[in-house]
Amino acid sequence: MNENKTKISVVVPVYNVEKYLERCVESLLAQTYKNFEIILVDDGSPDNCPKICDEYALKFSNVKSFHTKNRGQGAARNFGVSKAEGEFVSFVDSDDYVDPNYLEVLFRGISKSEIAVVDSMDLIYDKHSPVMISKEYSDNIYSGEEALSQILYQSFRDVAPWGMLVPRYIVEKYPFPENRLFEDYFTTYKYFLYVKKVCFIYLPLYFYTIRPDSTMFIRDDRFINDLMAAADEVIQGCSGHLLLEKAAKSKRFSNYCRLILQPSDLETKYPNQYKHIIDTLKKERLSILLDRNVRKKNRIAAFSLYFGIWGLKFLFKVISLVKRV
Repeated sequence: MNENKTKISVVVPVYNVEKYLERCVESLLAQTYKNFEIILVDDGSPDNCPKICDEYALKFSNVKSFHTKNRGQGAARNFGVSKAEGEFVSFVDSDDYVDPNYLEVLFRGISKSEIAVVDSMDLIYDKHSPVMISKEYSDNIYSGEEALSQILYQSFRDVAPWGMLVPRYIVEKYPFPENRLFEDYFTTYKYFLYVKKVCFIYLPLYFYTIRPDSTMFIRDDRFINDLMAAADEVIQGCSGHLLLEKAAKSKRFSNYCRLILQPSDLETKYPNQYKHIIDTLKKERLSILLDRNVRKKNRIAAFSLYFGIWGLKFLFKVISLVKRV
């Protein structure tokens, strides 16, 4: 593949992020890879984002601005893909930003695979931007199943679509579900099941912003039900692949533990879902404990569950206190 001839489309769903949007777009405009377009999809944002999108589109020929009714991040990504002209697509969330070498490194990875994935770095929303630690380029090629097992076992990144370079025909084949949370959990595993070669690049070139008002801190009926549905769908989708099915259950176990550990009124407000979560954790604690591929944190949680939910909460309270010392 030739960099000068291969066009990349970067799809950026935009909603209520005027504080972060310019940082995101500027990081994309600074890319060392030059043959790309930025597709900004204003998902009915109520703030100043629509104006910011239009201003960038007027100023830069490779920036496109579109406005839609608010239908959620999945719908915005799908719309952006429908407007893409590139052979490959990368998703970037509008409150995040990327290293200047982001697209160039992804292109290097995909030149010897079908999907390329870079590592990421978390940053707190009100803190200074992280300083990129100088690291040499390092990658590994895996089969699609091997790559997916690592993601589900949480040994490399997560199920998010950002930080990836994927052929456009694949993201068109597997659109994101609309009007659902965890649209990435429902979708990206299909990318890996479809391909034979994936390149993991061990450079944190994507900077993910942790915000207190993000989806991950919501606890309502929709959040809980969509999370459960996504976890079950991935397990079903991986059935017939023993390693992948175990990895998918490990991912579900981790998500369920997080639901129990984070402060909420889950038990009193959603008793049926709470019971299902508890029953699942107890049922699968032994298999999680004995699976050597499961990350240490999950295995510790599985062991603590033999002392009941109190044991899980107590253990992780102690761990959090130790981290503060």
